Amino acid sequence: MYQHHRASGRRRDRYSAPTEPLEQMVNIGTLFASVLVCAGVRVLRKTRVDLRPGFRVPGSPFVPIVAIVLGVAHTRGA
Repeated sequence: MYQHHRASGRRRDRYSAPTEPLEQMVNIGTLFASVLVCAGVRVLRKTRVDLRPGFRVPGSPFVPIVAIVLGVAHTRGA
């Protein structure tokens, strides 16, 4: 038994719950985790100079800063 989904125009099973809110929450959560990693790299590179970096960040410090700004802007819906 299928029912037409009005918002997206797609057909979906009548007994299944719509997944759009779950997809949005997962996407925002993943984006937020990426922003936290970029911010953490910036903070650790400045505060813990004694630690040997396990990896190189290409374009550092510009790439992490741009990733943070774009991630926050996308999260806010800008």
